[in-house]
Amino acid sequence: MNTLRQTAPKLLGRIHAFDKYDPDTHGPISPNSEIIVFWVTFSIWFVVLTEKIALPPFNIELCLFEGVACVAMLFWRKLLFIEKKRAIGYFIFAAVLVSEQLFTYFREPISIPAILAAMVYYSVFMFIAPMERPAIFKIMCSFVNVTLFIGFMVYVDWAFNLAHHPIPNFDKILPESFQFLHYVYIQPTHWGSPYTKPNGFFMLEASHTSQFMAMGIVVEFYTRQNLLRLGFLGSALLLTFAGTGFLLLALVIPLMLWRTKISTLLVAVLIVPLILGAALAKGALNDYTRRSSEFTQVGQSGNQRFVWPYQLAWKQLTSTSDFHDSFLGVGASNAADDARLPLVIKGKPNGSPSWGTPTKLIVEYGLFVAVVWSIFFIMILFSSNVPIGILFMLYIQYEFVNGGLLVPFEIFFAYFLGGIYMKPIPNWDLGFGRYGRGRRDWRQYNRSIEAAPIQSGS
Repeated sequence: MNTLRQTAPKLLGRIHAFDKYDPDTHGPISPNSEIIVFWVTFSIWFVVLTEKIALPPFNIELCLFEGVACVAMLFWRKLLFIEKKRAIGYFIFAAVLVSEQLFTYFREPISIPAILAAMVYYSVFMFIAPMERPAIFKIMCSFVNVTLFIGFMVYVDWAFNLAHHPIPNFDKILPESFQFLHYVYIQPTHWGSPYTKPNGFFMLEASHTSQFMAMGIVVEFYTRQNLLRLGFLGSALLLTFAGTGFLLLALVIPLMLWRTKISTLLVAVLIVPLILGAALAKGALNDYTRRSSEFTQVGQSGNQRFVWPYQLAWKQLTSTSDFHDSFLGVGASNAADDARLPLVIKGKPNGSPSWGTPTKLIVEYGLFVAVVWSIFFIMILFSSNVPIGILFMLYIQYEFVNGGLLVPFEIFFAYFLGGIYMKPIPNWDLGFGRYGRGRRDWRQYNRSIEAAPIQSGS
């Protein structure tokens, strides 16, 4: 134990030697912000480690209750505050959705629990945390630590694969009634393969593991840009054998280039060809190429997730036979079993229930609600005091890569990594401690914090 205590700081010191230093992220942190950092970090870990756990009989993820409780507790302690524009936007969205669903006739009974869930889930976006940039930096670094842990679990999965043993399976220890449904937890790397796609044990499926590795890469890039961490996460991403993480990363890379360190760029130029060559030699590159052809094959995973849902929404919007469905939808939670929908896959009206948020909104709630929601979500996310690349990543991951409308862990990723941190506004009433008496300029508040004694810093 003593040897570990002596070795660990030296090892961490060598890893930190590769960090990109930004003086703006290493300033003092107020005691209030320290409390928020602790609880938000705890919530991120909780969300990730309990993704697969849902409470019966409504199949609601356990992380919803912890996330809402965390927000309520911080609000009660006057560490989070309701921002007026967000509150107005939320109540407009809620009023439009509820009035449309309750006062419109649908062929099938609507799901009241789904409507109530939407009201509860998105209420958290009203609450914001006025925090210093160093405090936000600490939360982002903590998120990277979570992704590194899941990356380590990916390597553990491959150790079992190569030893020709089944990978560790969360479903074996979790009662079936408590499992979050509609996700493929165990699947081979390709048809007939003896190897199983790694899902990091705690993640819902390999696709989410892949996205999580990509999210860790983006956040690490915008914080410390450490070559060792980027390399570890990049190799774990490659080992997931899932394409959604690569898709997410490819869409965000253009926003990342202008912040790239020269050393990072040079290492990437040298290493990427080697990785691609190794993947080609092991047949992995052929598997990714084969998966890319799925976009044009009806019923295949790529087509089901990224092509046919938008074809479905477009056909419903342009349908001349039913104006009602085009603009008011088919009702909350009715899409999965509505035989009138215009696309049939594998004998089901809409194939898999996993579709992007815009499609679900258009099909079930109609075009008007979809437009109101999109304005509300974009307004919240892109007013955050977080680098634009991270926000764009969250937007793509939430809106298009997954069906995140009523999936709590997707919502809390968007909230705890982006939505909670609103950009400071001059002359805004901060509302906490002695700084909340009257209107004060944000820069004046920051100067006060820098001059004040700091109990704990970064």
